[in-house]
Amino acid sequence: MKLVHPRLVTKNVPGLARFYEQVLGVDAIGSEDYVGLRGRGVALAISSKRSIDLFNAGAAEAAANRSVIFDFDVDDVDKERSRLHAVVTQFVLEPTDQPRGNRSMLFRDREGNLVSFFSRVQPRFGCNLYSSANPRNGGLLRLVLSMAGRFIKGTGRLSSICSR
Repeated sequence: MKLVHPRLVTKNVPGLARFYEQVLGVDAIGSEDYVGLRGRGVALAISSKRSIDLFNAGAAEAAANRSVIFDFDVDDVDKERSRLHAVVTQFVLEPTDQPRGNRSMLFRDREGNLVSFFSRVQPRFGCNLYSSANPRNGGLLRLVLSMAGRFIKGTGRLSSICSR
């Protein structure tokens, strides 16, 4: 079994398709009731509420998703933020460094669906804080314990926790 693509349900297939064409840089192919967007590592479908009502027993509601996030791995989050400034109307999280070594941003599409763009960057401490393979920190828990111990001893230094 394999997941073919997520499918969004909307009352405005052409409008949502144009949004994702601009965001993903791929063409939408289909009709006013259903389009598919496919590109390098991307597959997304958009259905009309009308077609869901006719062919899928009305099982889905348009613009009602608040539990799924579409994650896209991009080369440079900051460049994507600049590129999308005129396309996206609601940025939820501006580009931010995450402790796992990613830089990410969150925004909503025209229907309120949450979209995440992230890129892999070197963490602030010079190592992957979650990596249990890192012999110097053994993961986040060991890092936190090590930091606490150093501050308790009064060194106040973090520079030797991660090897560079």
